[in-house]
Amino acid sequence: DMVITHGPPLRLHDPIDEPRIQCQALRDAVAVSRPRLRCLGHNQPGWGATVVNWKE
Repeated sequence: DMVITHGPPLRLHDPIDEPRIQCQALRDAVAVSRPRLRCLGHNQPGWGATVVNWKE
């Protein structure tokens, strides 16, 4: 259960307010698939880790 993407979803470790970088569709797809691990790259200023407990 792992998702690896090049860019970030909307409003996740993304301090740059640029629509061309942020992706609502990716955010929605990850919320539906609820992976155990998700890795992303691309955005240099945005970094960190977030633990998400998916709700049933």
